[in-house]
Amino acid sequence: MPLNSRTNLALATLLAVAFHQGQSARPVGAVALVKRYNLSRRALEPVLQQLVRLNFLHSVRGAAGGYSVPQPQHITVGALVRVLQPPGLPDQPLSPFQPVLAQALQPAFSAMLSALDTITIADLVARARAAAISPVLEPLLDFAI
Repeated sequence: MPLNSRTNLALATLLAVAFHQGQSARPVGAVALVKRYNLSRRALEPVLQQLVRLNFLHSVRGAAGGYSVPQPQHITVGALVRVLQPPGLPDQPLSPFQPVLAQALQPAFSAMLSALDTITIADLVARARAAAISPVLEPLLDFAI
């Protein structure tokens, strides 16, 4: 089951925020994420809002505000994928073979999610550091409302 673009963006955002939080006490602003990763603010904002609603991110308002990951060692990739991209095939049957396909693919989806349950955001941050990846986010002033 490939990850859709929204799930990929959510994982990349959590990873970037958690990585930055290990280097700075300041929360990461949305503008810094948009500029650093050349993202559309229009695409990123709904993902950030959803991650906050689901308690994967914590937000702080104000000039020194931004986002932080409350407990990266407790957030698994599997938990995020389950919420943002439920496993299985579309509810709307695409063909009369849909039930057969769903039954055949369900063990694969379950195995993938079980494997993703063993990977935390903190694990991914450690892997990024070990690979010498340095996505430094510059603090940017943003007075947009």
